[in-house]
Amino acid sequence: MNPKKHSPQDWLELAKKAGWKAEKMAEFSSCSRRTLLRYFQKTFKKSLRKWLVEQRMWQAKNLLENGLSGKEVALEIGYQNTSAFTRAYKKIIGHCPCKISRVNDSPIAMNRYLSQNGK
Repeated sequence: MNPKKHSPQDWLELAKKAGWKAEKMAEFSSCSRRTLLRYFQKTFKKSLRKWLVEQRMWQAKNLLENGLSGKEVALEIGYQNTSAFTRAYKKIIGHCPCKISRVNDSPIAMNRYLSQNGK
């Protein structure tokens, strides 16, 4: 499969399916890792690694806004270390994830998230 045939939304879904790993994304796209790296640099004007981290953090922001705790979000998006997640989140989003989770720290927000996501 040619990487140029994917839309940005396709890449996001593929990244999730691949566990946010470049090697798996290349494998699922039937292209080499190097081809995928060049494609992302040319198309998105950033490295694949940077794009993956940014996408993970925007996913994290969405989950936090829906009431999950920072620890739950870190695990959900593939971080085993909450501190590493917090550092990456702050670097990309600009503030600590606890700022969102404190605002949304309510059972109502959690129930809304669960009902919207079929959990």
